Amino acid sequence: MKFNYQSIGSGGGIKQITAGTVDFGATDAPMTEEEMKALKGPSSTSRRPSGAVVLVYNLDKVEADLKN
Repeated sequence: MKFNYQSIGSGGGIKQITAGTVDFGATDAPMTEEEMKALKGPSSTSRRPSGAVVLVYNLDKVEADLKN
């Protein structure tokens, strides 16, 4: 089995799942009732409690390059 991940945004994911070009996807916002009705076959949704949270801060006097 092969997976191909593409970070294309929630709107792009909804378009692809509606077109039937992908088997699964993710979106930050739940699909609307209209979007769900446009699906070509049976589908299932699952809610997650929240999206990613990123903390950003400045460290005075740190001169090293920080890596992610």
